[in-house]
Amino acid sequence: MFPEELVHLAEIAKPKSDLTILMTNGLRLRGELLNRLEQSIGLFDISVDGDKRAHDWMRGEGRFGQVMDRIEKILKRDKVPVAVIATLVHANLDDGRRQVEGISALALYLRSRFGGNRKLSLSVSLSAMITTASCVAFAHGKVPAAAAAVAAAAVVNVPPQSA
Repeated sequence: MFPEELVHLAEIAKPKSDLTILMTNGLRLRGELLNRLEQSIGLFDISVDGDKRAHDWMRGEGRFGQVMDRIEKILKRDKVPVAVIATLVHANLDDGRRQVEGISALALYLRSRFGGNRKLSLSVSLSAMITTASCVAFAHGKVPAAAAAVAAAAVVNVPPQSA
């Protein structure tokens, strides 16, 4: 019943908003549900927590590949743009890397896989702990980890150079 309710809410929201955004992990955006949501949604905001290692560490093994496949299929349909949103958290992965490094790698991955597709963007949100940690690091003259993530988002969002 959940997909039916979601479509209904999207249909109600569309005439009341200039842009209706669906925030999702993207895994259910397929088939008839995707067909119906494309009629009312103006932007799919899909959460990805970094590169494959970071995302699978946070969401479960194999989830990164599933989400990337969903994004690719949505972009090929060329109906609704996709915004990938990565939330920067204060965490180290099992291999010792900081999660922010996974977000930087994600930006490069998106750029290489999807090129300069203008229907794809990346934004980075900061968790409260990162915002506090960034302020403290800035106060001590260190470059905050968040700056790397913001720079990573710019890599994806800059249009390709014309030849």
